Amino acid sequence: MPVAGERGYVVVTKDRAIRRTPMEVAIVRNSRVLYFALTRGNMTSEQMSAAILAAWPHIARIARSGKGRRAVIARITSVGRVNIGETWP
Repeated sequence: MPVAGERGYVVVTKDRAIRRTPMEVAIVRNSRVLYFALTRGNMTSEQMSAAILAAWPHIARIARSGKGRRAVIARITSVGRVNIGETWP
């Protein structure tokens, strides 16, 4: 996570449980990572690709909207909706 934060990468994963683990949340927050987790772990690769592509405009807006870098933990639904769970300046 620290490397992703330093480079300004967006992290997209299937690990939804991170938001329930305080140590992992702290790593995302301290690394200033934009972290997006798919809500359904049993999607096919085609379904995941479609959800990420549908969500990408919203993800890009979130990435551009912060002044400086910030941390976000959000979810991507199977139809590409983005639900922000937590955000830090």
